[in-house]
Amino acid sequence: MDENSNVSPLTAYAKSKVLAENDLLKLKDDEFFPVNLRSATAYGLSPNLRLDLVVNNLTGSAVTTGLVKMLSDGSASRPLVHVEDMSRAFIQVLKSSEEKIKGEVFNVGSNENNFIVKEIAEIVESIVPNSKISFGDNVGKDSRSYKVNFDKITEELNFKPKRKLSEGVKEMYKKFLDISINEKEFLDKKFYRLKYLKWLIQEKKVNTNLEMK
Repeated sequence: MDENSNVSPLTAYAKSKVLAENDLLKLKDDEFFPVNLRSATAYGLSPNLRLDLVVNNLTGSAVTTGLVKMLSDGSASRPLVHVEDMSRAFIQVLKSSEEKIKGEVFNVGSNENNFIVKEIAEIVESIVPNSKISFGDNVGKDSRSYKVNFDKITEELNFKPKRKLSEGVKEMYKKFLDISINEKEFLDKKFYRLKYLKWLIQEKKVNTNLEMK
């Protein structure tokens, strides 16, 4: 799929992205130059770490339980991008001439970083000692399966990611050991967007429209 392919969002989150893109592009004029960046699935360490992302989740699971826990059959395709490369792409766009970016859409990532989920699990298993891939009960196919073409951002903005998946997994493995993370901490709501949003609603800190009270 490239930037001109028909989109088929499957979740409310994905649908919101498509609607936002369309409305932003309508605002383009002589003074406002919107550009839409469609980032691949993020992974890697960050100050506000998320563990509900496939690479981070599989690595955290391997470190804290010894199991690279698969929540699907692992056959889905997923493009990946390290959070540092994602940030570099944003900076690259900000530094680019308006003629190159205004009203454009760019996929952020690289063709080499399209993986099958089971391949990701195998890389994690090979890096985290004494870990083993496991499948939950009644796992099935993940409908969110897609391969992405990233030629446009490479050719038009001269952007290419620097980080490799194995490097990112090794960094997380070392960090998780350094902080001695355990399974309870690994599952804490602060690392999972949906868990945290549900907690905010439950505690009446936000309403069901996610507006602060």
